[in-house]
Amino acid sequence: MAKPKKQRAAPKSYYPLTDVLQKINSEQFLIRKNAEDSALDDFGWNRPKIIDVIKLLEERHFCMSIPSNRNAWWVYDVYKARLLGENVYIHLYIDDTDGILIINSFKEDRPRY
Repeated sequence: MAKPKKQRAAPKSYYPLTDVLQKINSEQFLIRKNAEDSALDDFGWNRPKIIDVIKLLEERHFCMSIPSNRNAWWVYDVYKARLLGENVYIHLYIDDTDGILIINSFKEDRPRY
């Protein structure tokens, strides 16, 4: 008789999603220009729509945490989700110096071949 497979624990975000959403709701965030530009280019979404989409994120959309190449203290949380009919790739972090949420990337999640 085969042993039942152990279920792998879902990955945990470095920054709790509740903290991310609190920063959005209290307007303690910055959307980098490249993130705004790619959201507009890929989806036709402006800044208010980016904020609306981030508010739709759920824990299940979390993909992984990755260290920043720019600053050893930053860790990016990566979210991939199908939201508003689009495949969205977002990475963000909370700046430890001032507590501001930084939306560093917001673009279409394109399959890699």
